[in-house]
Amino acid sequence: MPIRRMPHAAVTMILLLCFASSAWAESFEKPAQRRTYRERARGEGVDGLTMLRIHGGLSAPIGDFSDAYSSGWGLGLSVAHGVSRTVLLSTALGYHRFEHEVFSDVHASITPWTFGADVVIPTRSAVRPFVGGGIGLYHVSFSEDIGGATVSASENNFGIHMGAGVGGPLSPRTLWGVGVKLHQVWGSDFIDTPFFAFQFGFGFVL
Repeated sequence: MPIRRMPHAAVTMILLLCFASSAWAESFEKPAQRRTYRERARGEGVDGLTMLRIHGGLSAPIGDFSDAYSSGWGLGLSVAHGVSRTVLLSTALGYHRFEHEVFSDVHASITPWTFGADVVIPTRSAVRPFVGGGIGLYHVSFSEDIGGATVSASENNFGIHMGAGVGGPLSPRTLWGVGVKLHQVWGSDFIDTPFFAFQFGFGFVL
């Protein structure tokens, strides 16, 4: 499969970095207080809260991507910071792997680097739903094992993501969360590679 460098990949990366730096600089103007999630939920909500989040689960291709590849698995790590009572800004790095429907030695992998915002919906309890979305740069790779050697082709594509979920506290500084997210990834030389990610994870208040 031929590889051509995407002309807009570098531009996309610069735009993403500008977006991230400006958003995070603004978010840290107010110093965060080291209070538990339960304490903050009664007052400031997620404002000033910084969390490290890990998550994993099922990744399911859709559209033309699902014609050749089956559901696989995905993992991710993200850092989020509250910029208001109900809004979290985050950046995340993930990995998703999909096996070919017919050939066991062929697989696809997608490594997204994303930026986004989640809106936490206030409720009377500490368990709260959230919705969110954002943009990302997706490294898409198709690989085949031939005689013990791996032959692959890859490109960097632009994409967007949106999703919803629910989460709550496990302990004063630990949270759980479950959700679903749609990643729409547009290909250049490759086909579009959209997929759903159904994941469960934990958050740690820093």
